[in-house]
Amino acid sequence: GVLLAEGVGVKEDDTKALELFQNACEKGNIWGCSNLGSLYRSGEGAKKDPEKAVELFTRACHRDDSFGCRNLGTMYKNGEGVKKDSEKAVELFTLSCKEGNMSGCNSMSWMYQYGEGVEKNSQKAIELYNRVCENGNVLGCNNLGVMYAKGEGIGENSEKAVELYRRACEGGEMLGCKNLGWMYEMGTGTEKDLQKAVELYTRACDGGEMLGCNNLGILYQHGNGVEKDLKKATDLYLKT
Repeated sequence: GVLLAEGVGVKEDDTKALELFQNACEKGNIWGCSNLGSLYRSGEGAKKDPEKAVELFTRACHRDDSFGCRNLGTMYKNGEGVKKDSEKAVELFTLSCKEGNMSGCNSMSWMYQYGEGVEKNSQKAIELYNRVCENGNVLGCNNLGVMYAKGEGIGENSEKAVELYRRACEGGEMLGCKNLGWMYEMGTGTEKDLQKAVELYTRACDGGEMLGCNNLGILYQHGNGVEKDLKKATDLYLKT
């Protein structure tokens, strides 16, 4: 089911993946329930049904599936299929993180960074982002880079931010590519290189990061690092 959902080695088929996850969940496989919930949340392979997703994530979480707990926490954080409850989200992210789920730890870091559902604690956020990044979660690397770039809870260090954004981008996190492009465009923490910024914004945009498309559009609009092309700029703005 996972291979079909992600198109790994086979043609992507969300409908078939949904069927396989449904069968697995009905037979008591908690990962099947969690993956099935993700499809209902996104509306891939089935009609979007956030309430159904919450039901499935809850079932998975109650059987100690860390991904189910993390996903359920996200639903409470965003108010998807359930009444928004930041404190409940924190509880679920913490549970997921304690089980070693780095996505859950990253989400918990974000809650500490912005003081949502828990008292704001930049030091705790940095500590968790470091742990997440060192364990291979590249979104955590990007988020830690943001804190270094802003000097939030730690001394401002643009060079360190560039290093972390690059690590995130090379790991496939398009937000990291967009942020790294910004650093090259501004010449912050690295030598200014508009052509490199264009390359990174393009990669981010092609990977679905809409702010990358917007920033690329600005460069095309003004002919910075690339030949001026108002039509291309307009197309990019419309894409966002």
